[in-house]
Amino acid sequence: MPIHSDHPPVAFKAHLTSPISPGANQRIIFYDVQLNTGNAYHRHLGGFLAPLNGTYLFSVSVCSDNGHYIVLDLMKNAGLIGRVLAGDSVYNDCSSDTSIVELNAGDEVYVQHHASSGDYVNAHQNILNSFTGVLLQIL
Repeated sequence: MPIHSDHPPVAFKAHLTSPISPGANQRIIFYDVQLNTGNAYHRHLGGFLAPLNGTYLFSVSVCSDNGHYIVLDLMKNAGLIGRVLAGDSVYNDCSSDTSIVELNAGDEVYVQHHASSGDYVNAHQNILNSFTGVLLQIL
């Protein structure tokens, strides 16, 4: 079923612009917004607010420096829908997670630090740390 022609497309991509050492359960704010078609990603919240009931795809990519690691959770409202872990004792390491989820209009999707697991997000190249999402189908 294609996206209805009376609704504009919904897609976003945002990056981190500086390294962070987040606290327990701290929301990760991806400030550098590269794309925000449909204006559903809210930079000041670091979250995506679903404008329509539908099936959405989200991806989170993160990097950590050698000797560090980081665990980030992809959250829907207050529930876990994905997790990404990056880290290595010798090398800089990057990893990503992609999730598909059904959302109701008004549901929020965001990224947060997992409790107190890990300690550092590397941002030497800010394009490597990203949060993206797209509406696949209206329900």
